[in-house]
Amino acid sequence: GKPVILAQIPASLPPIEDADAFWASNDVRYDRDMAAIRGAKRFGCALPTQYVCFGSSALLGTYGCRMNPLSEDTIWPSRLFSELPEPEDFEANWDSAWHKMMLEQVTRSAKDPETVTTAYALGGICDILGNLCGEETLLYALMDEPERVHRCLDKISDDWMHAAKEQWDIILRHQDGCTSWAGIWAPG
Repeated sequence: GKPVILAQIPASLPPIEDADAFWASNDVRYDRDMAAIRGAKRFGCALPTQYVCFGSSALLGTYGCRMNPLSEDTIWPSRLFSELPEPEDFEANWDSAWHKMMLEQVTRSAKDPETVTTAYALGGICDILGNLCGEETLLYALMDEPERVHRCLDKISDDWMHAAKEQWDIILRHQDGCTSWAGIWAPG
């Protein structure tokens, strides 16, 4: 048999001038995504797909980490803790401006009849915990306090599944399916 090639090469767009303004506005990001998608070249059976991007660690913004825009492609969280937290020390704020902005963008994309929406990346549960307290802290804790690490990971896993289901429910309310590679980071 012959290999199947499905590819979408987004249109080349000029660089953004202000990363903070870019990440603060769903309108600016959505319009830019749509311009890239509408001008894309597709090969094989590729569909116009919008990956709703909130960085690779979107769940951390829901925990209250300050999200630091570096460019149009990268936003990075600040740590909340200098040591390994207890699970009750961090809570997902499903009513936060960050979380609402993410869901608004997923809804907007899912309602667009010209694209297939890809759910945003939440990050891996160990990555999330490492970002909350620092990777070195997490690595030492894996040796010194593995039970506490597992309790934190269980909490993050539950929150991860809540956030994933929330966005998939939105997408499936408006589209016949959902494309998502974020499952490679899925808990379990």
